[in-house]
Amino acid sequence: MCYITPVTIIGTWHAFQLLGNSKSHMSEVTRDIHRRYFRILFIGMTVPILSLGVPYLGLEFSLCFNFRFPQALINLAIGCHAAHTTVASISIMMLTPSYRNVFLRCFKRRNRYISPLVANNIRPVIPSAIT
Repeated sequence: MCYITPVTIIGTWHAFQLLGNSKSHMSEVTRDIHRRYFRILFIGMTVPILSLGVPYLGLEFSLCFNFRFPQALINLAIGCHAAHTTVASISIMMLTPSYRNVFLRCFKRRNRYISPLVANNIRPVIPSAIT
């Protein structure tokens, strides 16, 4: 754990420097694509780290310093822990353009053509208690 944090910070900083460098060997379009997907990857990593790391840090804090958290905060931590896979998956699907388009296309209401003959025969249903 002691070496993972500095390596992650240095690697992230180095990637931001490479993608922000205008004298790079990549074309502008390729650099924009890499920059966009690096942001998506960074956010995709941040969501599980926060939703798992914060409750575990609270647990370690309470064990080390014999501190008692309120029950509502413990329930919130358990909820964050339980929902982290769903939140991480939804964040990746909504941030990646190709996944987002397919996902939204599945739930988008399709315009359906109703012929005038059918449209004229549609009558609203009114409950008898109202009339």
